[in-house]
This record gives sequence, structure tokens and C-alpha cells, in this order.
Amino acid sequence: ALGVVDVQAVRFYPTPSRRQTLAADLKTDLRRIEIVTSYAGADGRVIRSLIRDGGTEGIVVTGLGLGGVPEAMFDAIQEARAKGIPVVVGTRVPTGRVFPLSATKGSALSLKAIGCVLADNLSPQKARILLMLALAQSRDSEVLQKYFDQ
Repeated sequence: ALGVVDVQAVRFYPTPSRRQTLAADLKTDLRRIEIVTSYAGADGRVIRSLIRDGGTEGIVVTGLGLGGVPEAMFDAIQEARAKGIPVVVGTRVPTGRVFPLSATKGSALSLKAIGCVLADNLSPQKARILLMLALAQSRDSEVLQKYFDQ
């Protein structure tokens, strides 16, 4: 697609628009980031397991269509955020983007309200790599969001 038009903005994607550089070398401590997939009926057990297990320093959630998740999964994400674990929300739609359209529990807007970072049109795999690099710079969700908005 050359771009997308929705109620929030007109975005053009004719050339790679995500050109940013994050300093990294062999000494850069890349964080352990897990990808968790959302689906109808997902109850957040995987996220709660990652929290209990420890060692996970960030989570990328593969959300539904516009980046939403079921309510039970939202609760688990909220627990992760309460523990200071950065959470990035992507989408499983191959040509879409995360879009904060609705304010319902589990929507991208409600996830952003609890401090989640929205991945825009990055795939979950690309969002994971960007989060790994960005966490070497900051853990603040507002700062992290700026990396995903570029």
C-alpha cells in the first residue's frame, strides 16, 4: 500500500519511512523481550506466567485487528505494566496498523492509557527488535513511544 487514510491521519508509505539509528555495539545489553499472541478467548495466562517467571524485560503483544485484546488479557497486561514491564502492542494484520479508535476495555486506546506503546504498522517481530534497542536508552513509555512513532 502506498498509504492509509483513516479518521486519525493520512499516512504515506511510498518509501521506508522508518529511518532511525539507535547506537548498539557488542557491549549493548539487549533485553529479553517476548512476543505474546492475542486471540479470541486469550485469558492472559502466558503474560502472567512471564511475570511470575521473571527475566522478561518487555513484552510485545500481537493484538487483534486494530491492536485490541480480549478483556481478560487486558487485565494481565495491566499487571505487567504495574510491575514496570514495558508492553508494546502490535497487530496480527499483515498490512494494518495499531489504531486507538475505541475506548472499550482491551482496545488500543485503553492499552495506551495504561502505558502501553503502540507499534503503528511494525510487525510484532520488528517491534520486538526496536524495543530491544530502545530499552537500552530508556524504560519510560512516553520516550519508547517516540521511537515507534518515527
